[in-house]
Amino acid sequence: MDESSYPIVIKYQVNITEGVLAHLHGMYHAIDECFIPEHGLCFNLANDTLHVFKEDAPRTEGGEEITTTASFITLIKNYYDLKQELTEVADDILYRPSPTKLTEAS
Repeated sequence: MDESSYPIVIKYQVNITEGVLAHLHGMYHAIDECFIPEHGLCFNLANDTLHVFKEDAPRTEGGEEITTTASFITLIKNYYDLKQELTEVADDILYRPSPTKLTEAS
């Protein structure tokens, strides 16, 4: 496989604030983020946690095109799909009406 056939992602920086007070005082830090045009997904590592989410385009202008592997793109997409499925199941478990409530044994 020659390099031109590797998937392209767009790498750029976004400014992150830690809350409303920090935002109001202009306190932020920049993190690297990537947009995967083929799937409309973004990913970043903020506070040592992987975040993967849907977007229509990169969240900032500019950036650079970089190549990655098809297997990495597949892993990111699978992670996003699994996260969505787990969120739906967890939401159902946590917030569905319970037919009976557990009571404390006498």
